[in-house]
Amino acid sequence: MPIPPLQRYVILSTPRSGSSHLVAALEAHAQVACLGEVFNPHGGALKRLGYYDEQMMTLLAEQPIVYLDKLMGLCAHGPAAKPVFGFKMMLHHDERVIDHVSADPAWKVILLRRNNLLAQWSSLQIAKITGEWSSKGKKRRAAAGQPEPEAPRIEFKPKAFAAYCEKVSSRYATIREQVAGHELFEIDTEHIDAQRDALLAFLGVNPALAAPAPGAGERQNSSSLEERFTNAEAVRRYAREHGMPLAG
Repeated sequence: MPIPPLQRYVILSTPRSGSSHLVAALEAHAQVACLGEVFNPHGGALKRLGYYDEQMMTLLAEQPIVYLDKLMGLCAHGPAAKPVFGFKMMLHHDERVIDHVSADPAWKVILLRRNNLLAQWSSLQIAKITGEWSSKGKKRRAAAGQPEPEAPRIEFKPKAFAAYCEKVSSRYATIREQVAGHELFEIDTEHIDAQRDALLAFLGVNPALAAPAPGAGERQNSSSLEERFTNAEAVRRYAREHGMPLAG
């Protein structure tokens, strides 16, 4: 049985935007459940929650709305149930779910965006090369006493980056139109910790009841954007011309 509509929210974002940190910051509140990326097709969130099985994976792929209702019911009546239910979703994931949420104004919407698109784009390209989308691999190697491999450097391609910026801007503009009429909280990656109390109040809970906000987590890539590229001078030139920061 799903929980009451007024207790639902969704985080909408794009990859490499700090959404895992936002999930952890919300989950630290005793009354807020933030399940993470439950529509990731690999079922990682289901495994973490203990609900991974063939039936749930089939629903995830074929009947995502039924899957969402079932997952909400399991979480609402499970041993770790919390009165406020939410999850995060990437804007390129199942459009059926975004349409479903957009059609129901009872869902509160948190729109997370990273201001530094050069940092986001470079992080995305590096993750595609390494296959590592979180700091878990780094933590495993540290625990095993294994050396950290040298981070790959990528080529800066101005046209590809400009196209990415346009795509991201267009997608956010579209989603804002889709969720018009919803209660909406826009937050940027760079100010997650500073805005956490305001965000918790938006969700209808007392910020004073939250555990201390977790740190942003171990950085996967260099904080200097120049160090991520093989053609650093091209990056510096582009940054100067477009007034972009070179810190990630």
